[in-house]
Amino acid sequence: MRLSPFIFSKDNYFSIGINALLTPELIDDYYDILDLETTSYKQIKRLLRPRKKIVVFISNDIDYYSLRHVNNAMFIDKRSKPSAIFSYLAADDSSFAYQVRKKLSKRENEVLSHIQRGLSACEIGKRLGINVKTIYSHRRNLIGKLHIENKIHLYRNIARIEHKTSKAF
Repeated sequence: MRLSPFIFSKDNYFSIGINALLTPELIDDYYDILDLETTSYKQIKRLLRPRKKIVVFISNDIDYYSLRHVNNAMFIDKRSKPSAIFSYLAADDSSFAYQVRKKLSKRENEVLSHIQRGLSACEIGKRLGINVKTIYSHRRNLIGKLHIENKIHLYRNIARIEHKTSKAF
């Protein structure tokens, strides 16, 4: 069985399953498929092809919020059934797209965006014109809404995905 070179995953079962579901020819012509659980976006960003749909399989909200700005990206919950994956990709049925569990407020989105850019709480406070303790409060809310254990895990999750938005995608 030929496997498509445009499935980026270290999980062989995932790659074989996606190849069987969509066929290598379909993937080669239309998609770049990324398993974010086993492969980082930063590592493969340079391998992605312009004008192809990027299908990102994710299993948590932090991955969604980290890559939501990538143009031409579709997000699918890695725990989805094969029929749902096929419906989303083949029939463009957006009801099977990744569903965020907890929506972030506008200010939480701003704080997360600045954290992703590597700014400290003091720098974020200055840019947004709010107190540092308010930044800590927003960060605590992010940790809760994104189901992350603590701020160290928040920063680790952010570090594994490069936040630079590229116009090429």
